[in-house]
Amino acid sequence: MAKRKEQDCNVPDNGFDGTNIWLWGKHYVAVFVKADSETVSLHGEEIVYTYKGQLTERKQQLLVEAFYKQCLEQMLTLALESWQPKLSLYASSWKIRRLKSKWGRCNVLTKELLFNISLVHRPLACLEYVVLHELAHLYEASHNQRFQNYLTKYMPNWKERRKLVNNFNFKR
Repeated sequence: MAKRKEQDCNVPDNGFDGTNIWLWGKHYVAVFVKADSETVSLHGEEIVYTYKGQLTERKQQLLVEAFYKQCLEQMLTLALESWQPKLSLYASSWKIRRLKSKWGRCNVLTKELLFNISLVHRPLACLEYVVLHELAHLYEASHNQRFQNYLTKYMPNWKERRKLVNNFNFKR
């Protein structure tokens, strides 16, 4: 992965600093409200989490992480349902994990895909690029010219999207 540029905001890897949240490239303020159930809702520029029991820093992180995973699962499902038939390339399965240095991984033998949960912080164009990139490995395992030509055929602006995912600048 390319080295990331300095960012305007001090954003931890999980996209949440206790108050500020980044979802699909946009900034939101996290609001936590005690209630009888745990829910998440979007209200303008706020993401409101309701919770039961005592609110600790760890509980905040778990609520945010669960929301991120749910959002990413929904968008990955849509992206894969769109791209796989276009390419006639199908993954056997896919998972979400926190990866340290990659946005995604493809096991070409098992056709399993793995996506970095941090994609949820970048614009949706980044997610679409990573999905195409990982599926393209089912066509060509390496990053050679054949692979690059394949990306260009289906996403002519893939280089710009790659720059965006690697260098996204978090701004409030």
